Amino acid sequence: MRASPRRSCIFYAYYADFAQLDEPSAMIYASDDGRGGVLVFDADSGLTVVSVGIPVDQFDSARKDAEGTLERVWRAIPPLMARGQRARRVTPVMGQGPQDSYYRQSYGPGWALVGDAGHYIDPVTGQGINYALRSAELLSRAWALRKRRAGLLGALTEYQQRRDEETRPMFDLVAFGARAQAGEFATLPFGSVLGGLALQFNTRLLRAIADDPAISSRYVGIFNGATPIGDFYNPANLATLLLNDSLRHDFGAAAPLMSAPARGRVRPGGRRASGIQDTRRQLRSSCFITQGTCHHLRSAGCSSITTNTTLRAYR
Repeated sequence: MRASPRRSCIFYAYYADFAQLDEPSAMIYASDDGRGGVLVFDADSGLTVVSVGIPVDQFDSARKDAEGTLERVWRAIPPLMARGQRARRVTPVMGQGPQDSYYRQSYGPGWALVGDAGHYIDPVTGQGINYALRSAELLSRAWALRKRRAGLLGALTEYQQRRDEETRPMFDLVAFGARAQAGEFATLPFGSVLGGLALQFNTRLLRAIADDPAISSRYVGIFNGATPIGDFYNPANLATLLLNDSLRHDFGAAAPLMSAPARGRVRPGGRRASGIQDTRRQLRSSCFITQGTCHHLRSAGCSSITTNTTLRAYR
């Protein structure tokens, strides 16, 4: 089993009468030390989801008063306090404690695992339900093709390999972020210098994303399957984004002078998405607020869903 430790825990609930923005949105407020934050996004029926993340080492004390923890964290943020003056919680507080992300051996003689049983990823990605349904699809396909794949075990081997290939980029991206958030790279030679460069890189990258609606859509598409992670984070694309950001903000260029070559977007399983499907996946709205800087990533609509088998109510 390959595992990646989780560095934070979550509590969340649904609220009514939480002032919504002019358009559907999802907003992330990151703490200055990078060890926690608040996610707020619109839900159905005029409700709003408020989710707080806290460091693992604070979970045992926080769970004793989950309601108080949730309220205290989000109400300490002035913009949220203003939006939530009339807000009232309409569901129990749900939460999840420390849970490592992992891959498990997912097949053997007479058995197979799908969904969280075989592969689990941090719910902050919102990928759990998608991966669960996709793994079930891959397994059913393996079963149907077992006679062509050197028997059932051969088909199951292909099932696990395909699942891992499709989910590994997001797994590695989240694992890298968790390690950076935990300060693991500070122990490396020139760790403090690398940390400062990483912070500057991240700030400039988010600013470049926020400045261009098309890039914003591509970035948000990472989290809904429209944009392959390798396409967005390839060195040529990142270099182009940072160069354009520097030209715009350091030298006053009115518009980007360079553009990265477009890449075809392919859905999981190697099937190219149709124009309509691809556009719908990109039309998501997000507003990032990190390290006190607001980055508006806007588009035509908002949809967010996170499913996890270990969420439970705290009363």
